[in-house]
Amino acid sequence: MRPAVCRHFHGDFAGLKIFPATLPDAAASCLFETSAAPLGLVEAHYSNGQDCRWTLVCSANGTAPVVTFTSFHTEAAYDFVNIFDGASTDAARIARLHGSAVPEAVRGSGSTMLVQFESDGSVTQGGFHAVMICGEAAPPPPPAGADPCAPGGVVLADAGAIE
Repeated sequence: MRPAVCRHFHGDFAGLKIFPATLPDAAASCLFETSAAPLGLVEAHYSNGQDCRWTLVCSANGTAPVVTFTSFHTEAAYDFVNIFDGASTDAARIARLHGSAVPEAVRGSGSTMLVQFESDGSVTQGGFHAVMICGEAAPPPPPAGADPCAPGGVVLADAGAIE
C-alpha cells in the first residue's frame, strides 16, 4: 500500500494536507502507480484562488481509479472538485462536485483519472477527504462535446451516463 512515485514536502499544499495513508506524517503530491495505494486529502480550511491537481494511475490491466469521499465541504456553486476521466482537463469531466453533501464514489473508465480542486477568491470551507483505490473500470463516458439535442443525439451502447 505505498505509492511507486511520490514527491514529498512538509506543510500544506493549497490549504489541503495531502499524503498517502502509509505516510501519516509527511505531506506529498503523488502519482500513484499501484492498485492498493490510497490517497488521503485531509480536511483543512483551504485557501482562496487554488487550482490543485492529483493524477491517479492504476497499473493493473482492466482497473481504473475509484475515488471515495468520506467528508466534503466546499463553497457551494463556487469552489469545485472536478474529476476528469483521463490525465488532463481536456479529458471528459465525469464529476463536478461542490457543497456539503458527501458525494457518491467516482469511478474512471481507464487507467488514469485527474482530480482537480478549484476555489474562487472569497469564501472558503472545510475542504474534503477522499481515498483512491484501483477497481473495476466504469463504462466510458459519452464523447466530449456530444450534444444530445443535436440531430441524432448521443448513442450509448450497453451502458453509459445520461446527463
